[in-house]
Amino acid sequence: MHDRILWLHFGIQKTGSSSFQFLLQKQRQLLLDAGIVYLDPYFSLTPNPWYAESVTSRAFFEAKTFGKIWDDRSHVFGFRDYLLGSIPSSSKHLILSNENFYPIISPQGQPRFDFNALERFAGDLGADIRIVLYLRRQDEHLISYYQERVKASFRLNNASRDFLALPAEIDAYASIVTRTNYYDFVAQISMLQQRFAVEIKLMEDEISEFGLMASHCSAFQLPAACAQLDASKNVGLEAHATVALRRYLAYGHEHGMSQQKMLKAKNYLFRHHAGGRKLDIQLSTKDQIMALHDSANQHLLKMCGKQESALLAPARQSGLTVFEIDTERVDELFHQLRNLTV
Repeated sequence: MHDRILWLHFGIQKTGSSSFQFLLQKQRQLLLDAGIVYLDPYFSLTPNPWYAESVTSRAFFEAKTFGKIWDDRSHVFGFRDYLLGSIPSSSKHLILSNENFYPIISPQGQPRFDFNALERFAGDLGADIRIVLYLRRQDEHLISYYQERVKASFRLNNASRDFLALPAEIDAYASIVTRTNYYDFVAQISMLQQRFAVEIKLMEDEISEFGLMASHCSAFQLPAACAQLDASKNVGLEAHATVALRRYLAYGHEHGMSQQKMLKAKNYLFRHHAGGRKLDIQLSTKDQIMALHDSANQHLLKMCGKQESALLAPARQSGLTVFEIDTERVDELFHQLRNLTV
């Protein structure tokens, strides 16, 4: 047993992982003061420190950091030595996080996570490994997410084919692929539990992303002040921009607005009101958008501002502040988008 802990955060899609990473970056100094180091190759190697979602940084992060980067035989940018040399000797805990742990489930052929190299790296640090794995409460969420990705990719390839697959054929193909990935994922979790100390956190479907973030802070034993957010923080900016954009897309579909205008609005929010971060929302069909909320306004605001959840109770008891959506700010952004695309 070591005094240090190397925390690994495994975050499946839609469990608040991206915002948690951004919070760790913003609160880096507060964490250092508490003896906690966020191992952050994402931001350290990306020219624009406000944009953690670039294709280049993500590809490097996943293929190298979660591949062979910790291995003492690896000399890619001297990155292993960089990490070891950047960790203060007085630190108690270390955190490594990525919202897309494709090396675990690997639906698109990314390299697998090298756990032997990880253990050597932890040994050099004098740290024990603990893993926190975030999953949606229903397994079908994971399956449906990858199924949609496979179907979208298949439709894209369809455009260059002489023979176009029927929708039912695409669905059948996607179902086979995603079920295979899912069972592989379950097997990987079982392997992790045999080898490491693994805590699995099941997410409530209705909870807001920022409720999830409070839960993250509690799970990783972070200082209570780390989770205090307000609309002036970039995480808050992203939340309000996302809600405003969803409301605007519903409005656009109701009024027959062109995809070009809606894309213009999305790009505008991305550049000016989301802290430079990618908004995780697609230009959905009208049926998909309207299924998200009964009206163009209130349903999503209610969902994003929802706080009454069993998952948030431990966070509140720990003194964490739960993020709330400012409806006036959403209204302001929504009207900016309407004026922009008139």
